[in-house]
Amino acid sequence: MRAQLIRTAVLEIYEEVRREGARADQALQSVLRREKLLRSVERRAVSDAVYGLLRLQGRVDHLLQRALGTRKLALEKLATPTQHLLRYAAYLVVGERQSPESAAGLAGPEIATWSWALELVADPERLGAPDDPLDALAAETSLPRWLAKLWSEQLGSGETRALAAALNQRAPLTVRANLLRNTRDELIAALRAEGSRVEPTRLSPWGVTFTGRTNGKTLALASEMRNKGRLVACDRDGRRLDKVRPRARRAGVHNWEARSVPESSDARLVELSGQADVVLIDAPCSGLGALRRNPDARWRLEESEVDSFPPRQGEILERYARLVKPGGRLVYATCSINRRENEEVRSAFLSAHPDFEPAQALPQSVGLGVGSEVQLLPHRQGTDGFYIATMRRSR
Repeated sequence: MRAQLIRTAVLEIYEEVRREGARADQALQSVLRREKLLRSVERRAVSDAVYGLLRLQGRVDHLLQRALGTRKLALEKLATPTQHLLRYAAYLVVGERQSPESAAGLAGPEIATWSWALELVADPERLGAPDDPLDALAAETSLPRWLAKLWSEQLGSGETRALAAALNQRAPLTVRANLLRNTRDELIAALRAEGSRVEPTRLSPWGVTFTGRTNGKTLALASEMRNKGRLVACDRDGRRLDKVRPRARRAGVHNWEARSVPESSDARLVELSGQADVVLIDAPCSGLGALRRNPDARWRLEESEVDSFPPRQGEILERYARLVKPGGRLVYATCSINRRENEEVRSAFLSAHPDFEPAQALPQSVGLGVGSEVQLLPHRQGTDGFYIATMRRSR
């Protein structure tokens, strides 16, 4: 591979994300679309390096600050291009386990004068840890301090370390079998015949994970329903629903309908009141459970933004609970690992609605117990961090 081309693309994308506030996936797509000379293996290397550096940015910055501090230098006082080159080289040492010499060679000749810093980065015990336990936890796990604090309070420091270790790894590529077209076993056989290394997912009966190295919930539900019954997808943003239409046609889904429901009016929900067997609320959330797929989000999010979600989630639960018929189920789901967005929202709803009661969240066959709520964790179940709670309307 051509190290200079890879380095140039990585640093351009990283600059757009860190300094200009671009989303990593969009910046990556833009640069790779333009750089047509990059080979497929080089594109993969660029993608891996960008996402890897963003995941480990906190750890890398801490080690570089400590290393530079031994000579009374500060990372933030260096020229921006030098900062980014040093971060890239340090990531190669910390994340890719390259030797300091190899990392300096891949990062370019400009790094030669900083080889002493990379030597220190490669031996973090010589640099020590912050005196404050929370600062030390944040540096070790590459988490913002506020997030290290949140998870250590809710999960404990040991569990936070294990969770962060999983979130700092590349997320697996998982696809869903379209049961309207084929079974999961047929999909696995077809993929293996093409040379792909795939395995069935452990929890989902539809999923296939690519081990050598998704699809919308509406389409997944329609597939499981075998195109029978009535499926109504609601969203306040009609543009999201428009994106589902061509995918539904390709998937052969025809038992669904889309309803754009503005926040200011329930007029489009009135005729559904008390009619639904199941209402699934895929609630807007902080996305803290999906940080390995969106590593830049941890540096973009602020605690105040995370705290803005529970009131909105409660309002959505209140609004759509009216659609559940007596005996029907209300399923509340997020992709967050945060009790404020999950357990506390559920608890507040149940306290205010005696006509709803907890119900079994997942089939016993899944193997996660028969409780009414489940928190999936990357380091335990190998999934993203999902929360699921089920409630049944008694009257």
